[in-house]
Amino acid sequence: MKQIIIAFTLLCFTVATLASPPAKKVMLAIFAHPDDELAIAAAFSKLSKEYTIYVVYGTDGKGGTRVKNIPPDSLGKIRMAEVICSAEKLGLQPPIFLHVDRLDSKNSLRTFWNETAWAKDSLKAIIGRLNPGVIITIGPDGDTGHPEHRVISSLTTELILREDWYDRFPLWYFMWTKSQVDHYKQSGVDDLMYASEKYSNLSVKYTDADEANSWEAMKCHQSQYTAKEIEETIGMDKSDSSNTTYFRKFTVDKSKRTSF
Repeated sequence: MKQIIIAFTLLCFTVATLASPPAKKVMLAIFAHPDDELAIAAAFSKLSKEYTIYVVYGTDGKGGTRVKNIPPDSLGKIRMAEVICSAEKLGLQPPIFLHVDRLDSKNSLRTFWNETAWAKDSLKAIIGRLNPGVIITIGPDGDTGHPEHRVISSLTTELILREDWYDRFPLWYFMWTKSQVDHYKQSGVDDLMYASEKYSNLSVKYTDADEANSWEAMKCHQSQYTAKEIEETIGMDKSDSSNTTYFRKFTVDKSKRTSF
């Protein structure tokens, strides 16, 4: 079934490309769950004016733990619909789902190996078809440290190295800085990881209108966030006037050495 889904997705890419070649460069973001795009939603709103942006989600979100009274398969359908809504608010292309069951080893190590192998094969096909000018994923810190965030980051990086795609497809990690994390901690958000700001190669400045679009995108995810949580997020964002998202380029030193 998964093979059919990916084949159909790639066929849609082909038809769309032949019908109307994108005028803008293609950006591909690779995340673990529906709603992961919210971490850089305002930057996406800004970048969507410069790039045709596709977002791949490893899972459909059915394993989410914030909702207890909805069966997993039903929750997955709800969350896929929510992220379609979010993409529209941010100016992104319709989302792509790999439908991996889980990106951790909770079910079994063998299942984890099978699912991650499937994810890499699928990502390879999607990247080859879209030929993105930029790939974005979560940094090795995992954004919030979520294990499935760390896995999708690792799989994406592994694929770039395995396929010798380093020069062909520039890979960027989004990152939080310590000052940003400290700001959100003051409002009770204590699950963000960070890297030293000096390792950021790129800062994307977005407008207040882009930030407002990010709030509209968050409102799409009604299964994951209460009205109170959304209002609290809006308040936290408004109190941070920097309007900046930071990125770090994945870099490889290809020089040959005879010792460490």
